Amino acid sequence: MRHDSCNLFTAKTLLSSLTHERLMYQLSQCEFSIAKSQLCCRMNETELKNYETLYKQIDSSTEAVKAEIVKAKEELNAAKQIRQNRMEYDALAKVIAQQPDRQQTEARLAQLRADLESLQSTQGELDDKLEMRRKQFHVLISSIHQLQQLLDEEPSEEAAETAGTAAGSPMDAS
Repeated sequence: MRHDSCNLFTAKTLLSSLTHERLMYQLSQCEFSIAKSQLCCRMNETELKNYETLYKQIDSSTEAVKAEIVKAKEELNAAKQIRQNRMEYDALAKVIAQQPDRQQTEARLAQLRADLESLQSTQGELDDKLEMRRKQFHVLISSIHQLQQLLDEEPSEEAAETAGTAAGSPMDAS
């Protein structure tokens, strides 16, 4: 029986040793799981901090981009205004280029004034001639009327003389 008791003791010891090893293994597994969980927790906290930092960076860069967009819009509006001014300038430059320069304009104006004075002088001379012709025509018409009256009076005088001669001949005969 001794053998049985030895076997039993050995079996208990072996069983107890196996149980102990299993417990140690499970304990080490639990410790490993705890360590792993703690590492995951620290990693999550680190990632959370990284995400917060990244969020702040993104937020600040978003604000910077918004400011750049506002600045770019202002620059665009300024560029549009400059372009519009250049177009107006070019249009005015074309109009100005089509016009003669000041010296040519003044020379042309002086020539036109001289021509105007010459034409006014000629008009004055022609007006004087016309007035003289009117007066001459009036005198001519008056002369024609006088001559017509004289001619109209002459036949009356001739008729009166002829009548008087015819009537006067018998008188002369007496």
